[in-house]
Amino acid sequence: MKTIFDTLNLPQFRKRPAIFIGKQDIHTLETWIQGYMSACEDAGEQNRLHTSNGIPISLLRDYLAWKEQDHSTGGIAYIMMNAANDSDEETLKRFFSHLDEFESLRKLNTWSITISESMAKHAANQKQVFSMDESGNMTPLSFLGYKFSKTVLNNGLCWIETKSPNESSSRFGIVGLERFVMPEKEVDKQMVEWFGAVRWELEA
Repeated sequence: MKTIFDTLNLPQFRKRPAIFIGKQDIHTLETWIQGYMSACEDAGEQNRLHTSNGIPISLLRDYLAWKEQDHSTGGIAYIMMNAANDSDEETLKRFFSHLDEFESLRKLNTWSITISESMAKHAANQKQVFSMDESGNMTPLSFLGYKFSKTVLNNGLCWIETKSPNESSSRFGIVGLERFVMPEKEVDKQMVEWFGAVRWELEA
């Protein structure tokens, strides 16, 4: 089954993307990627949205933000355009260069931890983990019983996933975590700040 990366890697797609997506700029390419992702998700074919190494394209935006040192909440096009005042052609070249690096990422291992009562109390006391409602009011979260997993990649980066006690999961990890693709040391540091003593266990 062909994936989104099979199309993105076609030499003719990279040379003349306008033939495939209607226009040769990063904004149009981002819209095309989002449409492809939505179509696959609606059809239940999420396996078409992973690299050959099993890395989901949903992490691409975060990877680009890390590469371009962008701390905004903007999308792919914003990140690429904000990083340099390049032409559309140069911006696309830079994007595809990052994409090649993204596709070379491999999962080394996955570590997990379940938040205990003492860890939840530590976070509440430190007021480190919180949610914000529409009015801007912040409420401490306990995350008691939540399971956090970090998947470590071959270049020292990792991404965080969470699973609630009722088994619902979210890639978005800890509330307040600025980046979901980030160096493992930074993840460990923030987890210790928020939850106190943290002991990761290697998943089989």
